[in-house]
Amino acid sequence: MPLSHRSTELSSSLTPRLTGRLRRFGTAALALVCFAGPAAAEVPNEALVCPADPIELDPHRYARSLSLDLTGAGPTDVDYQLAEEGELDALIDGFLESEGFVSRMVRRHDALFWPNITNVNLSNARIGLGVTGGIYWSRNRSALYRGDTIECLNEPATWREDGTLETQPYYNAATGKTSQREGYVEVVPYWLPATQSVKVCAFDAQTAATAPSGLTCNSREGLNDAGCGCGPELQWCQGGTANRQVAEAMAEDLHKRVAALIREDRPYLELFTSTRAYVNGPLVHFLRHRAEALTANFRFDPLPIDVSTLPDLHFRDAATWVEIELPPHHAGILTSWAFLARFQTDRARANRFYNAFLCQPFQPPTTGIPIDPTAALEPDLQKRAGCKYCHALLEPSASYWGRWAETSAGYLAPVTHPPFREDCWTCAKLGTACPAVCRSDYVVAAATPTEVPNLGKMTWYAFRRPEHELNIEKGPRLLAYQTIVDGRLPTCVARTTAEWLLGRKLEEGEKPWADQLATDFAADGYRIKSLVRAIVSHATYRRVR
Repeated sequence: MPLSHRSTELSSSLTPRLTGRLRRFGTAALALVCFAGPAAAEVPNEALVCPADPIELDPHRYARSLSLDLTGAGPTDVDYQLAEEGELDALIDGFLESEGFVSRMVRRHDALFWPNITNVNLSNARIGLGVTGGIYWSRNRSALYRGDTIECLNEPATWREDGTLETQPYYNAATGKTSQREGYVEVVPYWLPATQSVKVCAFDAQTAATAPSGLTCNSREGLNDAGCGCGPELQWCQGGTANRQVAEAMAEDLHKRVAALIREDRPYLELFTSTRAYVNGPLVHFLRHRAEALTANFRFDPLPIDVSTLPDLHFRDAATWVEIELPPHHAGILTSWAFLARFQTDRARANRFYNAFLCQPFQPPTTGIPIDPTAALEPDLQKRAGCKYCHALLEPSASYWGRWAETSAGYLAPVTHPPFREDCWTCAKLGTACPAVCRSDYVVAAATPTEVPNLGKMTWYAFRRPEHELNIEKGPRLLAYQTIVDGRLPTCVARTTAEWLLGRKLEEGEKPWADQLATDFAADGYRIKSLVRAIVSHATYRRVR
């Protein structure tokens, strides 16, 4: 009923004094009467009760919610006009096709993958270069070169007729050591502009690929040879902000993978199965010159990519990104540099995937874990009391990353790392020195009789049931396919995406809606734009909140 008609009827049914006041104050007085709210049920003439507030956002507020949620920015005048005219499909499609939506989805996945790895040290300490008095030198290799932890002379280097560096003796009264000190040379390092040179101690600046001893200088063994230096442009060493630039590039590779999938509206499954990746100058330089041999705490060996397939980029090409195709053993984000560096154990990798994409956190029972004094005697965590509640599932799940070395992004290929190695079994049984590969990737010690059958096995084959060995061989891609087939991944993605856009947890009565979202998400080829469109078009999202 129009407000004017309602005002007339209401006025005729009230006392003359109140009628006069209503005429004086007009609609303002009527609004006060209508403000009665819950007491309206007591009004004799129920037809005069004001309607409840609208449960849906008005066009302007709806446009604003959509714009902020989908692009991170406020709506334009054109967006408001589309909302007012009821062109909601065009409004939503415009947001979903924008670069703002791509950026929002990248940030959304940052919250799932936590790809900031700038705190991860990607280089062996022996290749780090410090600066003293404006001269670059390696503190950790100085004793190798000079006989003491001391930098070179602050004067140009000179050479003898036979090509060897001239040095001057130096006695350190504090340490009682006599050392030899050479001068410096000027070098344009890879991490600075091509026009900028720096002073570098001559021993550190050696460019030979092979030492007089025959060792390869760009190798772990070459780090301990005085005949090896940092190579041309100091490319085997680290200085400036090189570590941070490489770490940031690894995270940006992840960003670009997510962005490409969203921008091209590819199936969401490809996020976990694709061999598509991106590299820039710092990342190419790292993989080509330092990754396999010159890393320490977090390693990249065996290198999971053929460096000959990398584009011809210099470290200075930080702004140049090139798409590359990775070998088939890669599994999208789940084997990306940033993911493996951020989650450095196979259990941590599985745990993050289960939490973020399956909505299955590994948690003990609410009743608590019983104390069993004999639990430590059971080496199999799938059976150990107090551990089995999580590890009965976590151990087989972590096995999907069994060929991706821990604290490493290295790939343990079947040709070099078969499930069982005779030499590893032999050295373990005889108690002789085992090769490095056995010590790092195979079981060579048994603390209990239960562990003896595992000797000689690759680490993640220990205590694996036959049906779980396939997890190791097929890798994380198999995990993604399995969770698509059983519905866990689409169900979780649909639910968490809805909660992200609503800004709250789903209520119990909204669970059927979430299940339908998951069903439609799968039927539409796992396209995230369709899922988001379904959420923001639904009355649950449009409701005032």
